[in-house]
Amino acid sequence: MDDLDEDILATLMDGKPRNFNQLLKEIDLSHNTLRLHLDYLVEEALVRREKTRGGGRGRPIYAYSLASAGRGSASTSPCLRRHGVASVSSSWADLPLRGERFL
Repeated sequence: MDDLDEDILATLMDGKPRNFNQLLKEIDLSHNTLRLHLDYLVEEALVRREKTRGGGRGRPIYAYSLASAGRGSASTSPCLRRHGVASVSSSWADLPLRGERFL
């Protein structure tokens, strides 16, 4: 877990799902950097990625939200507890660091 992951999680804290382009504008990261960090957060079950209704043909549109959104408060989320976060007020810095592949 690094500062960029924390920024993504903090942005999603309000519970409002966002598509990739919305996150890109709000967080001000490069496309590839955001993609790598979102993939990591989805893999760690901290962020949920769901298909949304698109405008018809073409690639599907995905919405990203905190994994605990819609399933009670973040403080009771099993995935956050698994990563050592007891409550929302806990520091994201308490989460384990990711491997060297993203540095």
